[in-house]
Amino acid sequence: MTISTLRRIAEIRRSLDALEAELVGHGQEEEAPRETVMVEPHIAARRLGLTPDAVRKACRVHGIGEKRGGRWFVDLDALKAVRS
Repeated sequence: MTISTLRRIAEIRRSLDALEAELVGHGQEEEAPRETVMVEPHIAARRLGLTPDAVRKACRVHGIGEKRGGRWFVDLDALKAVRS
């Protein structure tokens, strides 16, 4: 290979790196963070066909919920993922 060919290859690589950085940055701007939906166990149970006790157990075992004022609230998306 000649020096001009090597320079051309280096130029193409720089262009590709710049394009990749632009595409990666563009993808991050469009993707908005999802809001976590926290509901009470009886609501999650009704939506997913489970018992409220099973939902509360999943909260304890898998850490997908939180206790507020002595009551469990569960993340629906996390519960769906655990259930699958």
